[in-house]
Amino acid sequence: MGERMINQEDQEQLDKGQKQTSQPKKKNSKLDAVYKVLREIVAIWCWGYVTIKLFFFDIDVYFVEKFFPSYMWVITYRFFIIIGLASLIWVTLKNKQIILSLLFIVFYPLIIVFWRIPFFIIKNKRWNLLFAFVDSVVSFFASFKKTFITTSVFLIATVMILASSNKVLLWLSIIVLTLILLLIFFQRMISVFRQSMTYKLYGKFFSFGGNNLRNSSISTVSVLANEGYVGVENLEDNQIQSIVTDLQTLVLMNRVCLVVAKGLKSYQETGWRIISSVLGILLMIIYTVFSFATINYGLYKINPNYFTYLHPPTFFNFFYYSFNLLLNSTIPEIVATTSVAQIFSMVQAFFALFLVLIFVTLVFTFRSQREMVEINVAIDNLSEEGKVMENFIRDHYKLETIEVAIKFLETLKAVFVKWLYQMTESIK
Repeated sequence: MGERMINQEDQEQLDKGQKQTSQPKKKNSKLDAVYKVLREIVAIWCWGYVTIKLFFFDIDVYFVEKFFPSYMWVITYRFFIIIGLASLIWVTLKNKQIILSLLFIVFYPLIIVFWRIPFFIIKNKRWNLLFAFVDSVVSFFASFKKTFITTSVFLIATVMILASSNKVLLWLSIIVLTLILLLIFFQRMISVFRQSMTYKLYGKFFSFGGNNLRNSSISTVSVLANEGYVGVENLEDNQIQSIVTDLQTLVLMNRVCLVVAKGLKSYQETGWRIISSVLGILLMIIYTVFSFATINYGLYKINPNYFTYLHPPTFFNFFYYSFNLLLNSTIPEIVATTSVAQIFSMVQAFFALFLVLIFVTLVFTFRSQREMVEINVAIDNLSEEGKVMENFIRDHYKLETIEVAIKFLETLKAVFVKWLYQMTESIK
């Protein structure tokens, strides 16, 4: 009886201990969730503030002057306030958290583009959207060197216009921005008649991967060369594991090739393939509007009499002015009244027509037809690579079909069997 009472008491204490340990875990999980939300808000705020501050107007000065004029000293001593807040946060949080949070905030745009968006697409199984996203990313990095150089020069010229008041530097920066725009538009037009790197890359990537996998698996193939997989139970554990790993990878490559080929076929038959072209055009529109806003702002800094205006314009006013010019419209707030300003207005109108021409050629005419051919070539290459892999498995592993190979892997409890069955179903 005493023993039972002791056991009961021990059990109660154990339960209490488990409850007590589970409570801190719940608290920690809630704190982590709050920390992540705050980190996200800070990242969005930082990048939004930097963008508006650099390219539009002094949002902090405007906000304080408008709503809290007696607190202008905060703007004056903001650097010291930020340093103080950073020190306080550093004391409160751990070093690791501080470093990770800083990296998260600094690389937030890249995290959105290269992690959040792809993860969302894959999670929701939006495969056509995934192909459109891959097309955009590949086309960007295919000319990364040129893009990096032109973007660097573009940013330097933009900063010179925004920060400098030297007329020689302003004119030089305006000429540089105009030449960069001409170069980008010329390259974009030439790309209509060139072969796309995106679909060519699919074939190269899977062919390279398939060749490497086949070469690396040759050493383990000899184990089954004569007896097939029937006698595999007589092998040692390390031999079985080696065979399973190599065979599973080969079958997985075969399935992936055929799944991607089928996905490209679906992508070709839908309107999603136009998305990457439309996104490219939208980026060019933003780039053009921003460039001419900077150019016109530079002209205004050189000589304010180049324009007539209702009140002294800000950079944002010139952005609005350039956007309307691109739509062949005008605004009463800013009007080009001299020949210099009017020449740049006509140049922008020329670029607007150029944009329409590029859009038509990309979406509706030659580029669209040629892209269909390129996708067909990529589909054929992927299907051929899948067949080569299947033949390799049949010839070297003595497994007649991929289905037999998957069943064999199932008997050996391979890790990716479930995925292999799912991919096989999606191919049918």
